[in-house]
Amino acid sequence: MVEHIEGLYGRASRIWVMDRGMAGEDNVEFLREGGRRYIVGRQRTHCASSNGELLSEDWRLVHCRAGSAITAAPAARKVFILCRSAERRAKEQAMHERFEKRIERRPSERLQTSA
Repeated sequence: MVEHIEGLYGRASRIWVMDRGMAGEDNVEFLREGGRRYIVGRQRTHCASSNGELLSEDWRLVHCRAGSAITAAPAARKVFILCRSAERRAKEQAMHERFEKRIERRPSERLQTSA
């Protein structure tokens, strides 16, 4: 897709944006090797390799209402943008509570509901 767009319109100074579904390592490496600029959506679990940069205390709040913050990792030539939303937090809390309730059930109840 990237090569097709660049073939049609040239290699302009654009920023490629990929969601988590397209942000596989092969695709990111392709963009990186070509010197392209990009924004990639990642799950928190995928960011374990960048954990040192993510633990930085150098985060700067960029949008108070959405809970967004930004920090740079100059050595890796990366900028991280952390976005949190109240809706996502509520969804994760509900998932956690459902999981807790399942764990708290007696084993005989779990067997009856799974059959």
